[in-house]
Amino acid sequence: MSGEVFVAAQSSSVRGDIEGNVKGHLRLIEKAAKHGAALIVFPELSLTGYEPDLAESHHLEPSDSRLEPFQEMADKHIMKILVGAPYREEENLHIAAFLYQPGEAPLVYTKHHLHDGEEKYFESGTHGLSFDVPGERVSVAICADIAHPEHAENAAANGATLYAAGVLITPGGYDADAALLQGYAENHNMMVVMANFASPSGGFESSGKSAIWDQLGNLMAIGPPQGEALVVVSRDLSGLHGKVISITR
Repeated sequence: MSGEVFVAAQSSSVRGDIEGNVKGHLRLIEKAAKHGAALIVFPELSLTGYEPDLAESHHLEPSDSRLEPFQEMADKHIMKILVGAPYREEENLHIAAFLYQPGEAPLVYTKHHLHDGEEKYFESGTHGLSFDVPGERVSVAICADIAHPEHAENAAANGATLYAAGVLITPGGYDADAALLQGYAENHNMMVVMANFASPSGGFESSGKSAIWDQLGNLMAIGPPQGEALVVVSRDLSGLHGKVISITR
């Protein structure tokens, strides 16, 4: 396989159970590795669940010993792994994504745009994150970032060909957010990978339906409304191919 395989992990998280959630992530990463994944994207705050009130007591650093298995997996499978976590930088708490990559130190993205209510717990971030995977230049987004068209515009202007978003999208917001992401793919000629929760988190229902759109805005694969799944797109000489792999515990 060429290695041009990109995965949205539709995963569940248990409130505040970092060790248990890491194990759940690793199970999905192993399955993705069997399909040749070069990149796997997890939902917003996936390591703690979407639990803003726990951010102060459960914030993480990429170097946390509990997260070392992600680096090991990245090295073993030559895969880039994007997970969600609360993160403290100096005095400020952020909603962040940690990137684990083979043979290199982890990198951090901090969410630029907060949802209403998140400002009680978090500060807006300024760290962007772009990186390469086979055939693509990836730019990272977290949930409310996607509601701001300038975020995707800036990603495209900086050379992104794949927009990777970890989110918590509820059933009532799904159609509008999916339409935005489809539009970004079509208008900016970049693939969009969106990873949503598989089950409720933080008192919010998740719509599921993690999805990947190609650079023309065509929907290549979409997950179920509930339940864990890997949403996968691969590229070969004949083009892009999408599929969904249901996960049973």
